[in-house]
Amino acid sequence: MANISKWFGYPIYITKLENFEEINKKILPIILRDITPTNSQYSTTTDIKPKELQTIDDNLHTDIRFKELYNELSKIIKDCLSAQKYNLDLLEAYITKSWATVSQRSVHILSQTHE
Repeated sequence: MANISKWFGYPIYITKLENFEEINKKILPIILRDITPTNSQYSTTTDIKPKELQTIDDNLHTDIRFKELYNELSKIIKDCLSAQKYNLDLLEAYITKSWATVSQRSVHILSQTHE
């Protein structure tokens, strides 16, 4: 079930995939097998090494092995936009970059800047 809250004046759409546990069981082994951590004290992530060095990169949404996940995410994005009263006939939404990050309790994500 989705919920829209306002944080600092901005609407935030909060929901979760209904079948996230089933999807996670399918994709986690792929991520763990195909990503080489760069440093064991940090999270394992797919966005920091080029495709030549590992089989997954920051275009996870184009990898057929993750199609089920991105189909579900696309539905949620459309639901979110509809709930905010956007006219989907006039708006095109798409994913341009996406990656996986796996963190264990003892590791963290490094500080980063997105420009």
